[in-house]
Formats: sequence, C-alpha cells, structure tokens
Amino acid sequence: MKKILFATTALALSAGAAAADVSFTGFGRFAYVYDDPDAGDSSTYLEQRLQLDILGTTETDGGLTLGGKFRTRSYDDGDANTTTNNGMNAGQMFVSAGGLKVEVGNVDGALDNMSYIGLGTIGISNFVSPISSFAYSSTGTTVDTGVAAIYSMGAFGAHVSYDSNIDKTDAVLSFTTAGYTFSIGGSDYDDDSEWTKLAASVGGELAGVDFGLGYANNGDAGDFYTAYGQFGIAAGTTIGAYLMYGDQDDNTGVGADIKYDLGGGAALKAGVYNDDDGTFADAGVQFNF
Repeated sequence: MKKILFATTALALSAGAAAADVSFTGFGRFAYVYDDPDAGDSSTYLEQRLQLDILGTTETDGGLTLGGKFRTRSYDDGDANTTTNNGMNAGQMFVSAGGLKVEVGNVDGALDNMSYIGLGTIGISNFVSPISSFAYSSTGTTVDTGVAAIYSMGAFGAHVSYDSNIDKTDAVLSFTTAGYTFSIGGSDYDDDSEWTKLAASVGGELAGVDFGLGYANNGDAGDFYTAYGQFGIAAGTTIGAYLMYGDQDDNTGVGADIKYDLGGGAALKAGVYNDDDGTFADAGVQFNF
C-alpha cells in the first residue's frame, strides 16, 4: 500500500512539474558606504543585500498564462551593523494573454513603475525618485491588497493600479516613437497629502547618451523635476550624472556614478549624491543570477 501511494504521489508530482514552470532569479550586492546626513553625525558602514525571486507559471489549453511570485531579501540596517530577513514578502498572482496582464495582491503600482521619472540607483545602493505612491513591496509581509492592469500594443502602453485599502487609483499612459518614450500619469487621490498627483516623463537615447527627464507634482510636498544622463567612456565603463530639484524647499540634489562591467552579470559601481538632507556615497560590487 505504501509503495502504491508513493508511486501515485510521484506521478502527480512529475505531472505537475511537466505542466508548470518555476524559475529562480536574483541579485547580490555589497558596498562600503559613507553617510553624512545634514542633521546628525556622519558614519561609514558595510551595506549588503541578497535577493531571490521565485516565479511560477502555467499555461492553459486556451493560451492564458497564470502565475505567482514571491521575493525574499536579506538586507542590512545601515550603520546599526545588523542584517535582517523578514522571510517571504506578500505574494502577487497574475493572469496574462496577448498584451494584457492583470495582477492581484502585492501589485506593481502604476506611478511607481513609470519610465524615466526617477533617477534610479546612483552608485550601488542609493535609490532616488520623486514619486510618492503605493508600490510593490519587496519586504512587506502584510500589504494593502491591490489590483493592476498592464497593457501594451505596439508603441502604446497603459498601466492602471488600485489600492483597495485607501481607495486610490493610479494610471499611466506611454507612447514610444523614434526611440523616445513619452509618459504621463496621475492619481485620483484628492486628500491633502504628499503623494504624487500628476507626473510626466520622456527618455531614450540621444547621441550615445541614455537620458531621462521627469516631473512630479506631489501635492503638499510641491513640484519635483529630475534629469539624468548615462554614457559609455570606454569598453565596459559607463558614467552617469543626475539632478533633482524640489521647489517647495528649494532643494537641489546632484549626483554622479561610474560602473565597470565585469561580465557574467557582475559589475563594479561607485556613486555620490548630495542634497539638503546630506551626502551619501558608496562603492562596491553587484552581481545578477
């Protein structure tokens, strides 16, 4: 009886494995950081992060793709010199067909995923963006339940996301032509908050420079303007320059970084960023797998 049960279980497992696709991707990074806040003492510490993404998908006889994903991340706590792992984050499930994808759960926020609006990661660990809105949570085990629809057809793209807990909808439309992508987005959330109400961006490549220009109206926090450019200076070596301005506090942020491609998904990176909140600089290595 045990042998029969074992054989049946093995058959079921092998059948499931044949029908489904499970993939593992991720990245690791570690860097030496200098952090000098405007209010407080400067510090140096070792920053590190290791992330694993787990994606499972299956396809119906009618051609629908259904899937779900989790993420687990080990990360540092700044100059506290501690490392944290909260386990798996809140999951996301989705269904897609053709150019349409619908997500439920821990979804990708429309404004948060808008192209060319933010400065991205300067150096290896300093992420800078003017967008203030709900977003996919990489570490949160409890998040607001959301629904998102992402559609693309040729040069046209649309992304709508909804946060059911605060009844907030974000939407972004984009159009790509001649190698440039133009996007505009907004939110229906009308309270007196500092969340992004309206955003616009354009980006692409011009004369060998990858560039992005962005604008975001963040309600009570005022208007933000961003600009960046990245270009190669030698084989495998890229430098970038970054600028962000907030009109409410007349706060100007300026940054620069350099990246050297080691091959195999690995790179050496270093960067520095300064604004009214202080100066942040780092140097280290990142690898993807």
